[in-house]
Amino acid sequence: MTFRPRGGANGAIRNATFPARGRDRFLSLYPILSGGLATAQAEPIPLPSVDYQAKATMIGGSAVTIHHSGGKMRMEIQPHGAVPMITGIVDLPARKMIMMGAIPGMSNMAMEIDIGKDASYGQVMGEGKRVGTATVAGESCELWQVESKVGFTGDPVTACISRDNIPLRTETTLEGKRRSVMEVTE
Repeated sequence: MTFRPRGGANGAIRNATFPARGRDRFLSLYPILSGGLATAQAEPIPLPSVDYQAKATMIGGSAVTIHHSGGKMRMEIQPHGAVPMITGIVDLPARKMIMMGAIPGMSNMAMEIDIGKDASYGQVMGEGKRVGTATVAGESCELWQVESKVGFTGDPVTACISRDNIPLRTETTLEGKRRSVMEVTE
């Protein structure tokens, strides 16, 4: 098989032929010859595509059980210590969470929270770039770096997302160290 490239001001390249092996070498060098190395483009960070239940650990030692179905999540968070359980109902497409629970010294309460790039509850949204792979709780996942610096300290957030788009671990920098905000244990 031969490859006949088009172009050339004087037609010299237009009439040249390359063996298939030469064509492959030419095509592999094309990104460099056409303006530099190809860079990863930001793309939407995928939301979970399956129903699932998971147990996870949150920053500070809180245990959480996550139930997901049809773009909605229920998070049952048991904070570390003697604090009562908090329940969060999350509408992922709307990027909203309703947190319900008892605060010591106060009556039961509920509040609406905007969620998204800050990774406060493990789920990240918006634009990001694939930056590698990892394994969490025995499951392989792709590492996604959130496009803008949005961690608790303004540092990048990285999420490890399974092939079914389940966030298995979310990390950011706290107190100068890379720390897990949420990590699935089961």
